[in-house]
Amino acid sequence: VARRDGLCAIRVQDFRRAVESLEAARDIDPLAPRIDLFLGMAYYHAGRIGDAAAALARAGATDGDRAEFLLYSGLVAYAQTDFVAAAGRLDAASQLSEAPVEPMASFFLGRARLGAEDPDRAREAFERVVREHPETPWATEATRALEEMDESAVPWWLTAEIGFEADDNALLRGRGVGLPGEVSG
Repeated sequence: VARRDGLCAIRVQDFRRAVESLEAARDIDPLAPRIDLFLGMAYYHAGRIGDAAAALARAGATDGDRAEFLLYSGLVAYAQTDFVAAAGRLDAASQLSEAPVEPMASFFLGRARLGAEDPDRAREAFERVVREHPETPWATEATRALEEMDESAVPWWLTAEIGFEADDNALLRGRGVGLPGEVSG
């Protein structure tokens, strides 16, 4: 019952309640199916990144090939600024055909690749979100990320203007300046 209550709380995005219920469920039966995976998800959304990492580390032994595990372990790595690990896990999550984690996985894959200084592959991930999930909030954010990438590009051109002005109107510059004929040089 506690496990089911925790799952319901995740669905309605009451993550404080989800954490409480899933911790209680884990205390009752630490070997319950996917309990650490769900607990890691709840911890992540509650902002408890360290606890999420620990729960997901425990979940990796039994649920390491699940799309949700790959997504959340990638999100935790991203939150811990381990962009290379995040990109690897998010890429694996996005490649699963039955993945219920798209377009979130591809969007954060783009972010992770930007953090790992791989802008070409980041662009590919953002473009995939726009192409495969049009008219979603994820596509809107991916479009915004692509525009930011384009705006931050360093221009490769330079302009310069060189010259001098020989016929300056000195009378307009100030008082006490003589006429042009009175100026000797």
